Amino acid sequence: MSTSSRVSDRAGTGRARPDHHAARRGFAFTDAAVLLAAIALAGALALPTLHAWRTDARLAGSRDNLRQLGQAHAAYSDANEGFIAGFSLQAGEEIDLYPPGTVRSRSSALEAQQFEAAAIIRQITGRFGARDNQIIPNLDRVPHRRYSHLPLLHWMGASATDPLVVSPLDTHQQTFQAYTEPEDYPALPGGDPDSSFGNWTDETTVEYWPYASSYQTTPYAFTPSRPDAFDVFAVEPSADGTMFNVQAANAFGRQLASSVRFPANKALLFEEFDYSQGLGNHGLYYADPLASVNILAFDGSAPRIATADANPGWDPDHFRDMEATPELRYSSIDTRYFPEDFGRPDPYPGYYKWTRGGLEGIDFGAGEINTSDW
Repeated sequence: MSTSSRVSDRAGTGRARPDHHAARRGFAFTDAAVLLAAIALAGALALPTLHAWRTDARLAGSRDNLRQLGQAHAAYSDANEGFIAGFSLQAGEEIDLYPPGTVRSRSSALEAQQFEAAAIIRQITGRFGARDNQIIPNLDRVPHRRYSHLPLLHWMGASATDPLVVSPLDTHQQTFQAYTEPEDYPALPGGDPDSSFGNWTDETTVEYWPYASSYQTTPYAFTPSRPDAFDVFAVEPSADGTMFNVQAANAFGRQLASSVRFPANKALLFEEFDYSQGLGNHGLYYADPLASVNILAFDGSAPRIATADANPGWDPDHFRDMEATPELRYSSIDTRYFPEDFGRPDPYPGYYKWTRGGLEGIDFGAGEINTSDW
């Protein structure tokens, strides 16, 4: 057949022949759209699972941190006459505040240890130069709650912002640790230290914040477990429940690890930050009975404990009353993320902070025991 006849035959029918390639393209586009929709749906359904996996991985990372801190604490205790790691300077003892030659002698154990905290940060960060880049002693705060790890890090020769002391769940503190210049500090709790935004407006407090830990230390690691002869404790819960009222400023100092009667049931460290679950403002404060937090027990284990399963603590004003527990209101660390929560119908108890008998008592894994007359 000639070329002209083939052309004539195609044109002479008066009908367009089906374009099989176009049909195949049409089916391909439809299939792709369906496939993409299916992938998007599957992704949406998988997001909660992926988030749960990510949270589980961070939880596991936090427990690993706590186990390593437990090993470090045990080594410190072995090398330091059995004492728990912490600030040790006492009233009247001199301290080199750095640079060398800047020596101070303080009037109380607490004030001495406030200077000790500043000296450690100065030494391991070099922040003792110009006023706008130096760490100065903070005499308005008890440093032990979030900075008791500093003597341990100093003894280990580690950095003041060692990732070991920050939970992988504590994404805010990870960001805070990244700041190295004071002009960046408005991103820390409370915002600009010169403003009235939030709770954390004190400049000294803000400048300490990159060196804080995600893990809070039980108060009985740095104050006596028992009241004095006048039934006074060194520290008691404040009205908002998150801070300490200091009753005996000269009672601060390292405690002996041998004072712990039930090492597997007593917390040395616990995740305290209100964003420690890595869930943004959907995270739960550690003392919320619906929360679960990782803790470091004195035996070196790092279990995850449902707060509702922990012993609720006791009221220092009625420490012999087995039925009395502290009624603590929650004051947020950072009001930009967590508004004040004074509207709850019931206050939180004092889990881990206010255990009956201190180091001699039990935090979890067994019922509370009456240690008031030991």
